[in-house]
Amino acid sequence: MTIKTAPKEIWEEYQKGIQYNNSIDLYENVRKNENFYIGKQWEGVNAGDLPKPVMNIMKRVIAYQTAMIVSDDVGISFTPHRPTDDAEAIASIFAGEVERVIEQAGIKEMHRELVRNSSVDGDACLYLYFDPDVETGQDAEGDVRAEVIENINVIFGNPYIKDEQKQPYIIIAQRRQLADVRAEAERNGAADAETIKPDSDDNQGEAGAENDLVTVLIKMWKQDKVVWVTKTTQNTEIEKPKSTDLKLYPISWMPWETVRASYHGQASITGLIPNQIAINRLYA
Repeated sequence: MTIKTAPKEIWEEYQKGIQYNNSIDLYENVRKNENFYIGKQWEGVNAGDLPKPVMNIMKRVIAYQTAMIVSDDVGISFTPHRPTDDAEAIASIFAGEVERVIEQAGIKEMHRELVRNSSVDGDACLYLYFDPDVETGQDAEGDVRAEVIENINVIFGNPYIKDEQKQPYIIIAQRRQLADVRAEAERNGAADAETIKPDSDDNQGEAGAENDLVTVLIKMWKQDKVVWVTKTTQNTEIEKPKSTDLKLYPISWMPWETVRASYHGQASITGLIPNQIAINRLYA
């Protein structure tokens, strides 16, 4: 398989992913689920002067589910296959380092948001990356960062397989300030950074007619069993393709209820919407 790394080629792959998401009504379902979750449950209903009470049972259900799931803390342990004193010591070092990364990156605090996103939107995604600008107080600067990515901003190369590690490529879309994107492109040696222009994305639900945002695409793929990455806009390369030395994609993908032949899951809130509508009508 030939890997496409040119900005326009990656943008075309991104648009192909958007088409798939539209084919399964992902953006509309996420918009509807989010509205019902926050209490906007009469939007678009032609009810005239009829009272529009909202008895939001959905938020309480999701809050209870989330609390039950994240109530137990998460820990890490490593066990060597062949226990020896040296192996046990190395395993202890690994466990301590992973615990340190979890703590400094704030991953435990993200668990609630991840479970909430999965339950309301259908999927949750945790993205890990190395930030060379993190100050560590040591000679070696940089550390691991973690970021929660909404499911509408994650594109799998093969949308019919839910296993992220089996994907030919993964694209993560970010909406970032134009000045920051240009500055990053210039730091990486891009000669055409000033040609980067703001764009719009109707699927993000951004308020306001004007914005200073640009869509940045992070594409990851496996080459010779190692993950490579590049970063682009629609027409400009921000970061040249480079090896991460990782063997696994640095994302964790969690559908709420798996759906056959699709990487997107079914949200728990989707099945509750008819009940919520019936309750609101009854009180109205």
